[in-house]
This record gives sequence, C-alpha cells and structure tokens, in this order.
Amino acid sequence: YQRRVHGGSDHLFHFPFDFKDCMEMDYERYEAPVRRARKSRRPLPMRATLTAGFLLVVGIVFGVFGLVWFFEKGLSEALPFLVLGGLGFIPGSYVCTILLMAYLEKPGYTYDLIPEYD
Repeated sequence: YQRRVHGGSDHLFHFPFDFKDCMEMDYERYEAPVRRARKSRRPLPMRATLTAGFLLVVGIVFGVFGLVWFFEKGLSEALPFLVLGGLGFIPGSYVCTILLMAYLEKPGYTYDLIPEYD
C-alpha cells in the first residue's frame, strides 16, 4: 500500500531535503544567548494587602475563639464569634489567595481582580 500510494518510497512522508544535513550543522555558530526579558512586576497594592491580612487574622482569631466557646459553653454563646470569624475569614482568604497567585504570576491572576472600595 505505501509503495503504490507514495511512489515506491518506504517512508510515509516525503521531504524535499535530507535531515542528515541538519545533523551536521555547526550549532555553536548559530546559538544565540538565551535571555528572557523579565517583566517589571507591579508592586503589591498595600492597602488591599493590609486589609486582607487584617481580615484573615481577625477571622482566624474569632473562629478559634468561637470554636473554643462552642465546646465550653454552647452554641448560643459561641455564635457571635463564629459569625464574626466567618465574616472576616472568607473575604480575607479570598483576597490573600488572589494576591499570592498574582505575585507568583500564575496565569489568569492579576492585581486587577482584587475589589477596591475607594
């Protein structure tokens, strides 16, 4: 089948040049120094970073206090702490995740994704 369709060649593809010529090339002569242009990083938005860090810490602290009070005194005593912990932890962890991924230059993450309330 291959010989009839491809004109008697044993190869499936016919190239107009021989790859042996490429193997004999002097690669050192053609090698260019590889330099990547480093993108200039935008600085971290300090206001959003500090706010996110504060919310994350407050959320963790109130969540831990809420859990401790839940096991010691019950749900009615711990519920305000758990609610405040959740209200601080959820937005704080969201913004900290975006900040970290944008800082590490992961695709799809930029500092523009951080909500700003000016």
